[in-house]
Amino acid sequence: MKDNRFVFVIPYFNCHEDIEKTIYSTVSQTYDNWKAVLINDLSSDETRDVAVSTIGSLPKKIRDKFTHIE
Repeated sequence: MKDNRFVFVIPYFNCHEDIEKTIYSTVSQTYDNWKAVLINDLSSDETRDVAVSTIGSLPKKIRDKFTHIE
């Protein structure tokens, strides 16, 4: 059987006002076979902290779908 996994690649740079909405939008997808990769492009504001906090607040089953790259 084919693995029809969908991968969201989400690069971010200094967008602390939008990253939480982006993460919740990803989580709200109705298709369940997905992963998400967040890529910090050396943000100099609090975007990284917001992303880590938002992902950390998700249930483990969903949190495990995220990979965070610095």
